[in-house]
Amino acid sequence: MNAMYKVYLGRSLDPSGLQTWVNLALQIGDSGLRAGITGSDEYFNRAQTR
Repeated sequence: MNAMYKVYLGRSLDPSGLQTWVNLALQIGDSGLRAGITGSDEYFNRAQTR
């Protein structure tokens, strides 16, 4: 998960994000986790500045 954060969001996973994403990842798996991160507002905003 931390690797996905670094690649897609350019930062490390924070403690509150870890709790949220771990629970979600257990339900939806890695593909769903990737989709959740790349579908976030934070990812969209970062993509606009690249």
